Amino acid sequence: MKNRMLIKTFIFISLVFEMFLSGCTSSKYVYDKAIPEDQLCTLKIPLVCSVVKFNDSITHWNDTIFYGFKKDTMVKIPAGEHTLIINYFKQELTGYKTFRITKAENIKITYEFQPGKTYEIFSRIIGNEVYITITSELSDLMKLLLLMPEK
Repeated sequence: MKNRMLIKTFIFISLVFEMFLSGCTSSKYVYDKAIPEDQLCTLKIPLVCSVVKFNDSITHWNDTIFYGFKKDTMVKIPAGEHTLIINYFKQELTGYKTFRITKAENIKITYEFQPGKTYEIFSRIIGNEVYITITSELSDLMKLLLLMPEK
């Protein structure tokens, strides 16, 4: 009898833990479900960025909130050349009750996406400037080199 109760308790805790973990992972959207999977690619949108337009269509890809926290978003988009309008917003605590807010709006990026690949919107702040690019499965070192300011 105790073993059965112990097993039920373990299963219940495992299910709750799995629901919590699945809520903390990225949310996924598919831009057009009519397009075959082999003609799609994946775009990862970090928390600090939101894609507000995709080829002149308004998007709501960053609307997912889990227990009050926004999550990274993964979107399956068709391969090919696309234009994205991206907003950037980051709020950082700089001291007791003081924040630094960095904001950039309507950043237009056109990119050629290949089927089956994973892409990420990558951002970096240098001085008062926000730099945004799209990377394709690059190492962290390559991402840093991409956004290094020219001398």
